[in-house]
Amino acid sequence: NTVGNIGGSDIGAVSPTENAITGIVLPDNTDHVDNIFRIVPTARIGLAKSGAITVQNIDGSFDATFTLVVENLSLETLESIEVVDNLTDGPSPFGSYVAAGPLTNGDYTILPAGVSGSCTVANGTANGAFNGSGQTLLVSGVTLAPEATCTVIFTARIFPAQDRLSGPFINQAEVAGTGVLS
Repeated sequence: NTVGNIGGSDIGAVSPTENAITGIVLPDNTDHVDNIFRIVPTARIGLAKSGAITVQNIDGSFDATFTLVVENLSLETLESIEVVDNLTDGPSPFGSYVAAGPLTNGDYTILPAGVSGSCTVANGTANGAFNGSGQTLLVSGVTLAPEATCTVIFTARIFPAQDRLSGPFINQAEVAGTGVLS
């Protein structure tokens, strides 16, 4: 990595700690030959969440299965990926978490199947204690290759605060990961 031969400057060198190319000075109307610009990878990750009522229970509660798709949108491998989902937060929360026993209006529970999906199979760790309230971490330690996806699945039994109300319930999960190069 050297300065270009047509009036370039080394002021714009890439700092390994700042991940930015700045201050590059080239004269106007100059061919940009022999200038070396490193490609700086940018770690990017995406998350999509969908849900569907799979069972309408006789007591007025319903079972809803949620699928979260994590996608590595970058050109580098992402590691240490964590997916978090707080079911008691947002404009229309699911209600109060109940670990066991009968549900009453405004309660929900996570069904015993727990957290599953391809994010947990190969390299991630499912949080067996996930409850969407005090334990909001769904999965951790996931590694995804560039442009790869994986899924996280769980089912909640929800007893709406108002009878015969099946939504809308609005909440938002979060994902974070670290690029191996950036």
